[in-house]
Amino acid sequence: MRIIDYIKLGGKNLWRQKLRTSLTVVAVVIGAISVIVMVSLVIGAKSIFMQQLEAMGALTQVTVTGSSEVEESGGDGPFGFMHGGSGNSEGAELNDEVVEKLKGISHVQDVSPATSVWGFQSVHLDGTDKKYSAMLTGYRPTPAFEQSIIAGRNLEPGEIAKVVIGGGLLDSFGYEDNPKDILGQKVIFKTNKGYTGYGVELPKPPAGGDQEQYWEDLNDKTYDIEAEIVGVMSPGPGDQQNFITITWAKQILTNKYWQGQEGGSGNQSEPQYELDEYNQIEEKGYGSIMVKVDSTDNVEQVATDIEAMDLGASTAKDFLDELNKLLSTLGVILGAIGAVSLAVATIGIVNTMVMAIYERTREIGVMRACGASRGVIRKLFTLEAALLGLLGGLLGVVISYVLATIGNYYGNQYLLDQGMSFSNIISLPWWLLAGIVGFTMLVGLLAGLYPAWRAARLDPVEALRRE
Repeated sequence: MRIIDYIKLGGKNLWRQKLRTSLTVVAVVIGAISVIVMVSLVIGAKSIFMQQLEAMGALTQVTVTGSSEVEESGGDGPFGFMHGGSGNSEGAELNDEVVEKLKGISHVQDVSPATSVWGFQSVHLDGTDKKYSAMLTGYRPTPAFEQSIIAGRNLEPGEIAKVVIGGGLLDSFGYEDNPKDILGQKVIFKTNKGYTGYGVELPKPPAGGDQEQYWEDLNDKTYDIEAEIVGVMSPGPGDQQNFITITWAKQILTNKYWQGQEGGSGNQSEPQYELDEYNQIEEKGYGSIMVKVDSTDNVEQVATDIEAMDLGASTAKDFLDELNKLLSTLGVILGAIGAVSLAVATIGIVNTMVMAIYERTREIGVMRACGASRGVIRKLFTLEAALLGLLGGLLGVVISYVLATIGNYYGNQYLLDQGMSFSNIISLPWWLLAGIVGFTMLVGLLAGLYPAWRAARLDPVEALRRE
């Protein structure tokens, strides 16, 4: 018999019991869809994350820290503008001189220092009372370091009292559905006690009177610093970050204080005070420096050149390697969960084919009596089982594709309304669809081996006599 004859005969035999065949195929379809959904979600998550990294410019960025021997702390992110750090406690000082040296490295497109701004108790939207915590990072905004914005604009170099907020604050303030409505509103940052930086007019200590009370009052006082929201960042790994210019960050991190001296010539007993400043960035350096590379192909070379300067250099590659391991493991776990449905479908195929043997015992006997070999019987029943798997796999792929198309359409419509855009929320690569069809067919084939073996072992005389 030709293969086409086996297929025609197998299809005809399966169609005799339409309900049973349909239920068996449905079980395979459910199993196929389960595996596709589980795996495609992981693939889609990876794709979305990669798109976010590309939008952030993290794939062509190197984060520089003070020393190659200093491990990254919670304040320094592995890539992009995740965090700015707050100055180096050890290692080389990251100052403007280092910034200029980094600009001279081959394939470096631009350089921006970054520093985390601490010293705030809370933040709230002007006109509201509910307070939240927030992280601020100061950086030097240039075209190479533009944020991915869903509403408003990026910062301009040298801007004061302007802020670009992330998704964390946007959600906290209740504007996640209408990010454009928050533009132009004021946020109030409440300082810690004893703050004497930007916006503070430091009163001069009294020449006489209660000096102790003066210092107690000064150290117990807090201030409100106001900033205008000019932009909202696209959702991504840096949702908890909010950005200001490095110019304003330096002002916030500059503490003013009165330096006491001995009395002058007019009155030797009266102390004289001189207003002085302590600039954290000038004293400790920047928390980190972001280096923009001209191409992803040159990122590792630039990182190597930076490390040769006895500086720490981290890229997105190490992070992505760990992410790929995590997502691969997650994909295997979710795929295994989906495969449970296929295992149940396999049992259904075995049951269907065993029932077919009992129903077609006389038919098998007639075929054997007419000269059909055991091999022909085995091939026929194995092929019928494989057809069940193939049909279930094909239908599962078609249904999954339709569901994914609908899901991507409405999902992208929702994201567009929020000012976001991704190519595909649910990703169905061709190899996944082809693999599922092949796998379900293989499952059907394996499930049919035992029934086929039983059918082939039937004695033709016994088979004819039984009915």
